[in-house]
Amino acid sequence: MNGRGADLDDYRDLLAGLGREQLELVRAAWPEARACLGARGRESYLRAVRSLESIGVTWAAIVTFLREAPRVARELGAEAMDGLLETALAVYGYSSQATMEALFAAAPVAARRLREPRRFAEFLAVVQTVAEKSPQGVKPMLGHLDLLLASLSVSDLRTWALMGVQAHARDPFAQEGWFDLRTPESRFFLRAEGGVQFSDLRRRLVLGLRALWNEGTELRPFHVTLQQSRAYLSNVGVHLPDAWRAASGERGADLYRATVAHAAAHLAFSPRTPMKRGGLRPIQTVLVGLIEDARVELLACRQMPGLRRLWLQFHEARAEEGTATFAGLAVRLARALLDPGFQDDSPWVQKARRLFFDPASDLADTGMPRRLGSLLGNDIGQMRLQFNAKTWVIEPLYRDDNAFLWEPDGEPEDTALAEEVMLAQPDPVDDPDAQTVEEQRDDATDAGMKPVGEDAPGGGEAGEAVDAVRVVKHPEWDYLIGLSRPQWATVLERHAPVGDAAVVEDILLRNADLLERLDRLIRGSLVRRPVKLRKQMDGDRFDLDALVSAVSDLRQGRTPDPRVHVRVERRDRDLAVLVLLDLSESTNDLVKACNASVLSLAREATVLLSTAMEKIGDSFAVHGFCSNGREEVNYLRFKDFGAPLDDLARARLAGMRGSLSTRMGAAIRHGARWLGGRAAERRLILLITDGEPHDVDVHDRQYLMFDAKKAVEEASRQGVLTYCMSVDPKADAYVSRIFGSRNFMVVDHVNRLPEKLPGLYLRLTR
Repeated sequence: MNGRGADLDDYRDLLAGLGREQLELVRAAWPEARACLGARGRESYLRAVRSLESIGVTWAAIVTFLREAPRVARELGAEAMDGLLETALAVYGYSSQATMEALFAAAPVAARRLREPRRFAEFLAVVQTVAEKSPQGVKPMLGHLDLLLASLSVSDLRTWALMGVQAHARDPFAQEGWFDLRTPESRFFLRAEGGVQFSDLRRRLVLGLRALWNEGTELRPFHVTLQQSRAYLSNVGVHLPDAWRAASGERGADLYRATVAHAAAHLAFSPRTPMKRGGLRPIQTVLVGLIEDARVELLACRQMPGLRRLWLQFHEARAEEGTATFAGLAVRLARALLDPGFQDDSPWVQKARRLFFDPASDLADTGMPRRLGSLLGNDIGQMRLQFNAKTWVIEPLYRDDNAFLWEPDGEPEDTALAEEVMLAQPDPVDDPDAQTVEEQRDDATDAGMKPVGEDAPGGGEAGEAVDAVRVVKHPEWDYLIGLSRPQWATVLERHAPVGDAAVVEDILLRNADLLERLDRLIRGSLVRRPVKLRKQMDGDRFDLDALVSAVSDLRQGRTPDPRVHVRVERRDRDLAVLVLLDLSESTNDLVKACNASVLSLAREATVLLSTAMEKIGDSFAVHGFCSNGREEVNYLRFKDFGAPLDDLARARLAGMRGSLSTRMGAAIRHGARWLGGRAAERRLILLITDGEPHDVDVHDRQYLMFDAKKAVEEASRQGVLTYCMSVDPKADAYVSRIFGSRNFMVVDHVNRLPEKLPGLYLRLTR
C-alpha cells in the first residue's frame, strides 16, 4: 500500500458510503493522486473528499479538488494540499461553493507561480483575508490569478486587495469591479501589462552568475517597499526585489540579469573594506558611488564585452540643453562613462569624462572614485544645483544602492524613526511664548497630534538642530495611481517669528472707518439666532408632519411617536475658525494699484478679521504655511485657539514673511487636525492664497491640485468646511475643482482684500 502501485481498494474504509457514480469520479482522479502523493498524502486526499462531501459540498466542487489538489502537491508537497483544504473551508464559510471551487481551480496556478510552500501559505492567507472582508471579491480575484501573480508579489497582492476593500468599503459592486479588474484604478496599480518575478528567474540567474563569474553567491529576494526598492549587497549575498513591475517579458529578465551582473562586478572589483565618509558631503558620496559603479562595469567589460550591451539598454539619458539639474547631469554622466558613442555638451560631464579616462588614471585604483567624486561634487556646489539626499534614487534601475561601499555612521538602529519624527523644544530665550513639554503635550492632545517627548527618538532634548515645535507626517494623494502615499509629506510646525507690533497698530489706525462699520455688523451678528427644534416631547406648538405620522401609525395599529411638538430656542454662536495663510514667495509681489505687496495686504486683512473675531468672541487661530519639497512643509502658528490677540500675537503677525512654495494639501490636512480637536458645532478653515498649489519637487501641475482636492474632501469627512479666498484673477480655473463651486471667492482687485475678508467671514458664519 505504500508503493506507487497502491490501489484505491486499499482505502475502502475511507470510501464507504459513497455511491457508484461518486466512486467512479474518485477512481478517475486516482492515478495522478497516486503518482504525486505518498501514503499519508493519499489518505489525507481521500479524507478531504469525505469531509467536503459530509458538509454538503456539491460534487462539481469535489471533482475540481480531486483533479487539482494532486497538482498542488506535486509542486509543493502534501502539506500545501492540507493548507489548501483548510483555507477552502474557511472561504466556504464566508462566501459560496462556487468560490471554493474557484480556489481549487486556481491553486495549481499559484503553486506554479510561487514555487515555495512558505509563499503559497502566504497566498492562502491573502485569500482568506479577502474572503473575510470582501466575500464577493474572492472569485473574480481568483479568476485573474495568473495575471495578478505575474505582476505582483504575494505582499503586493495583499496590498492591492486591501486597497480595493478600503477604497470601496460602502459599495460591494464597486469592490467586485476592483477585483475583476474592471476599474482603471485596479488595472493601473497592477500594471497588468508587465511585470516579472524573481522566483521565475532564480535558477537561470544562479546558473548565469556561476557561468560568467564562477561565483556561487547567494541570491535572496526581498519585498519591495517605499524605503527599500533597489537591490543591495550584504555579507550573506545579493538581495534582489522579489518582483519588478517596471519591466516585463524579456526586458524584465534582462533587468534581473543586469542587476546580478552589476552586483557581481562589485564583488569582483570593489574594495572589500567599506570606506569612511569622513568629510564628504552627501552629494560627494553619491558621486563617489556613481564613479565606482562605472569603474567596476568597465573592468567587467574588459573581460566580457557583451555586458556593455546588457547594461546600456537601461541607460536612457539624453543630452539636454537649457538649465541643468543635478539628477539630470548624474544620469547623463552614468551613460557617458559607459557608452563611448554618447555625446554630451555639458562642460561638467565633459570634465568628468576627461578625468575618468585620463591615461594617468588607473581603473584598478580603488581610491580614484573618491578623489574624482570629491572634485566633481565641489563643482556642483559652485553651480548652485539643488540636491536632496533623502529623495535621491540611483539610476539606472539595475544598479544597487551602494550602501555596502560605506561604513555605518555609528547611529543607533532607530535612526529611521528619528528621521520620521525629529522634535525639539523651542528655545525660551529666543521665543518669549515658548511652551514647556507639558504645555505642548496638552496642545498636541487637543489637536490629535504626537507631542514633543513622546515616542520620538531623541525628541524633546534641548540643543537639537531642528527648531520645530512638532513634526507630523501626512499622506499625499497621487492621482496617477489613484492611491494615497502614506507618510509622504513632512509638516514642520513652528512658532512664527516676532516682528514689530507697531505695524499692526498702524493697520488698525489706518482702517478706523472700516473697523467702525465692522463693529456695527458685529453687534447685529451677536443677537442670538432662533433655532427650530422638531420632534420634541413638549413645546410651543404642534409639529404637523409629526401629527400626521402619529395618526397614520394609530390607524395601522402601531404605537405612535409621542414627540409631536416644535420648540424654538435661541442659540449662541458655536464655531471654531482657522485662518490659514499662503506664505509662498509669490506673496512678495507688488500690487501696482496700491504699491503694496500681496503679503502686506493679506496681513492687513488678517489683522482686521482677527479683531472682528475677537470682538464677536469666536474661537479662532491664525496659521500660515510654505514649503520646500515634501520633506519640509513649514507650518507657522501666529495665534492659537484659546490664546488672546495680545501684543505677542500681533508681533508675530507683524513678522510674517513670504518664501518658498505652496504645498496646499499637506497644510490643509494639518489644519484639519488642529480643528479636529475643537469641540464646536461648526468648524471652518478659511484659506487665503494668491495662486495654485506648486512645489519645487513636483513638475506635474495637476498633482498637487488633485492632492489639495483630496485633502479638502478628507477634512469635510471630519466635519471641517474649507473655504478659499484667492487673490489670483485666474483662480476660477482651479479653485472650483479643489474647493467646490460654492466654497471659494476670487478677489479680482487685491487691494480690496482687507475690506472683503471680514465681510466674507461674517456671511460665512452667520
